[in-house]
Amino acid sequence: GRGVTVNVPSAANNVIQYNDISDSEITAWSSVNWNWVKATYFERSGISFSSGSGNIARYNKIRTIFNGIDAGVWDGLYNEAYNSDVDVYENDIADFGDDGLEPEGTCMNTRFWKNTIAKGLHPISLAPITIGPCYVMYNVLSDFTGGSGAYKLNVNPPDAPDKVLDGTILIYHNSAYTAVDGTNTFSVYESLPFSRTTFRNNIFYAARYAVENTSPVNVPVFSFDYDLMFHPDAALNLVKWKNVRYLTLADWQKAGDGYEAHGVSADP
Repeated sequence: GRGVTVNVPSAANNVIQYNDISDSEITAWSSVNWNWVKATYFERSGISFSSGSGNIARYNKIRTIFNGIDAGVWDGLYNEAYNSDVDVYENDIADFGDDGLEPEGTCMNTRFWKNTIAKGLHPISLAPITIGPCYVMYNVLSDFTGGSGAYKLNVNPPDAPDKVLDGTILIYHNSAYTAVDGTNTFSVYESLPFSRTTFRNNIFYAARYAVENTSPVNVPVFSFDYDLMFHPDAALNLVKWKNVRYLTLADWQKAGDGYEAHGVSADP
């Protein structure tokens, strides 16, 4: 069922805090078959903003629900009336069926910071951000199993599938770790119109690849630098980019794509 929902554009400057929100069986159902929950009545969030500016969600504990906290209007991704100046911080989200945090749409000057997110498909889904800037900072993301890894970015806007996105996403100072076999820390599987996304000073601790791009082309709207990338098994490839495997970060830096010029590889 529903958690806490703020769902009209005139609803502004609300604070949702110190709540313990959970549902029964949703995570168990979706772990068996994700489609049993997706696009049904049970596809709910612990906290949902499809509302005006200045709303805050903080200090909440969210468990066993499909999505943790969302701030988006799927049928109004370019509507600037929704979800500006939103702060989502210091929430504890775990055992979710799909996305931990789900900012989508314009998300102008929104901030998602110091959240702890564990045990779900994708800790953070920014799919898509059409305006921004959307700040993702100081979050700890662990034990995720989704194909896109810690950050889900690859989706076409349903109301303008061929539009080049002008959104800006800033992903700074986050720690992402998963020990789930076969799971990348971050993945790009298609050549889509992504939002401009900057990665700085993040930890990518890999169970498979720290970063994987299976598309044969570069993603010029992505900027990676000053990040730490590490795989506990030095015999395995750390990065796969444009479908080329690189054993070490230094090998990727030499490839000439311009990524991670100041990045480091060490056990965090």
